[in-house]
Amino acid sequence: MEDKLTDSLTNSQKAVLKHYRAIAAKDGKFYGSHKWIAKEVKVGVITVRRANERLRELGLLRWVSGFGNYKNKKIRGAANQYQLMESIEGAEDTAE
Repeated sequence: MEDKLTDSLTNSQKAVLKHYRAIAAKDGKFYGSHKWIAKEVKVGVITVRRANERLRELGLLRWVSGFGNYKNKKIRGAANQYQLMESIEGAEDTAE
Protein backbone atom coordinates (compact mmCIF):
# COMPACT_ATOMS: atom_id res chain seq x y z
CA MET A 1 0.00 0.00 0.00
CA GLU A 2 2.76 2.44 0.89
CA ASP A 3 4.50 1.98 -2.47
CA LYS A 4 1.35 3.02 -4.33
CA LEU A 5 1.15 6.16 -2.20
CA THR A 6 4.80 7.11 -2.55
CA ASP A 7 4.85 6.38 -6.30
CA SER A 8 2.83 9.57 -6.78
CA LEU A 9 5.50 11.70 -5.07
CA THR A 10 8.14 13.73 -6.88
CA ASN A 11 11.81 12.97 -6.21
CA SER A 12 12.05 16.00 -3.92
CA GLN A 13 8.97 14.91 -2.00
CA LYS A 14 10.43 11.41 -1.64
CA ALA A 15 13.67 12.95 -0.31
CA VAL A 16 11.71 14.94 2.30
CA LEU A 17 9.79 11.80 3.36
CA LYS A 18 13.04 9.80 3.57
CA HIS A 19 14.51 12.47 5.84
CA TYR A 20 11.40 12.44 8.03
CA ARG A 21 11.63 8.68 8.39
CA ALA A 22 15.29 8.98 9.37
CA ILE A 23 14.73 11.58 12.12
CA ALA A 24 11.35 10.46 13.50
CA ALA A 25 11.11 8.81 16.89
CA LYS A 26 9.46 5.40 17.24
CA ASP A 27 6.06 7.06 17.62
CA GLY A 28 6.65 8.95 14.36
CA LYS A 29 7.10 12.38 15.97
CA PHE A 30 9.79 14.91 15.15
CA TYR A 31 10.27 18.68 15.21
CA GLY A 32 11.69 21.29 12.86
CA SER A 33 11.03 24.41 10.86
CA HIS A 34 10.50 24.36 7.12
CA LYS A 35 13.75 26.27 6.79
CA TRP A 36 15.71 23.72 8.84
CA ILE A 37 14.22 20.76 6.97
CA ALA A 38 14.96 22.45 3.63
CA LYS A 39 18.57 22.92 4.64
CA GLU A 40 18.91 19.31 5.82
CA VAL A 41 17.38 17.85 2.64
CA LYS A 42 19.06 20.43 0.38
CA VAL A 43 15.84 21.64 -1.21
CA GLY A 44 13.95 24.92 -1.08
CA VAL A 45 11.51 25.95 1.65
CA ILE A 46 8.67 25.99 -0.90
CA THR A 47 9.54 22.40 -1.81
CA VAL A 48 9.25 21.39 1.85
CA ARG A 49 5.87 23.11 2.12
CA ARG A 50 4.61 21.39 -1.03
CA ALA A 51 5.96 18.03 0.15
CA ASN A 52 4.23 18.47 3.51
CA GLU A 53 0.94 19.31 1.84
CA ARG A 54 1.22 16.30 -0.48
CA LEU A 55 2.15 13.97 2.38
CA ARG A 56 -0.81 15.28 4.37
CA GLU A 57 -3.14 14.73 1.39
CA LEU A 58 -1.93 11.13 1.23
CA GLY A 59 -2.51 10.67 4.95
CA LEU A 60 1.19 10.11 5.69
CA LEU A 61 1.89 13.23 7.74
CA ARG A 62 0.24 15.62 10.16
CA TRP A 63 1.68 18.59 12.03
CA VAL A 64 1.11 21.46 14.40
CA SER A 65 2.62 24.72 13.15
CA GLY A 66 4.54 27.05 15.42
CA PHE A 67 4.98 24.46 18.15
CA GLY A 68 7.93 26.36 19.61
CA ASN A 69 10.59 28.91 18.80
CA TYR A 70 14.28 28.21 18.72
CA LYS A 71 17.44 30.12 17.98
CA ASN A 72 20.46 28.64 16.29
CA LYS A 73 23.50 30.45 14.95
CA LYS A 74 22.58 29.58 11.37
CA ILE A 75 18.81 29.06 11.49
CA ARG A 76 16.12 30.87 13.44
CA GLY A 77 12.41 30.24 13.33
CA ALA A 78 9.38 28.49 14.69
CA ALA A 79 9.56 24.74 14.98
CA ASN A 80 6.66 22.56 13.95
CA GLN A 81 5.68 19.27 15.54
CA TYR A 82 5.25 16.57 12.92
CA GLN A 83 4.03 13.00 13.08
CA LEU A 84 4.40 10.34 10.43
CA MET A 85 1.06 8.58 10.32
CA GLU A 86 2.56 5.39 8.91
CA SER A 87 4.16 4.81 12.34
CA ILE A 88 0.73 4.84 13.94
CA GLU A 89 -0.72 2.49 11.33
CA GLY A 90 2.14 0.03 11.88
CA ALA A 91 1.57 0.04 15.64
CA GLU A 92 -2.15 -0.58 15.24
CA ASP A 93 -1.56 -3.36 12.74
CA THR A 94 0.85 -5.21 15.02
CA ALA A 95 -1.30 -4.83 18.15
CA GLU A 96 -3.81 -7.44 17.00
